[in-house]
Amino acid sequence: MKKPRVLILNCYSDNHRGAAGNARFVPQAMTGAVLAGHMHREKVEVALDCEFHGGPFEDLDKLRRADLLVLTGLNPAFDRMKQVSAYARTVNPGIAVAMGGPLARALPGLSRRYFDHVCTGDVEQIGSHDIGRAHIADPDQVAHVPRRLPRPLHPPSCM
Repeated sequence: MKKPRVLILNCYSDNHRGAAGNARFVPQAMTGAVLAGHMHREKVEVALDCEFHGGPFEDLDKLRRADLLVLTGLNPAFDRMKQVSAYARTVNPGIAVAMGGPLARALPGLSRRYFDHVCTGDVEQIGSHDIGRAHIADPDQVAHVPRRLPRPLHPPSCM
């Protein structure tokens, strides 16, 4: 049986509609890497890309091969997510497109106009979403989760 192919893309557009991000800027986007770390490698094939780090995504072959495209990004990237979704549907009409991030949480109704799945929760909640249940690794197999979380430096009331 063929493994589903998931392409996770962090979309980027600055407030001035600049195309290129900054690979040296800290912090870099982590959502895509966290999501990829949750995927079960024996059940799904995962590809990860980030426009903030690598510039505009232009690999149409990756879009042709993907079964599911997961888009994330900050609020200014919403139009870019719609563009990438349109490119994906043009080269691969059967692709499912999911979207998450702060705009999905703030405007889920608007987001549902353009994307098949709108993930309004945090990335760590992917197992509770319909698109995630079949592809998520057991908690013991998640690649990035430390076995013991460090204690915060300051009590929560001080943050």
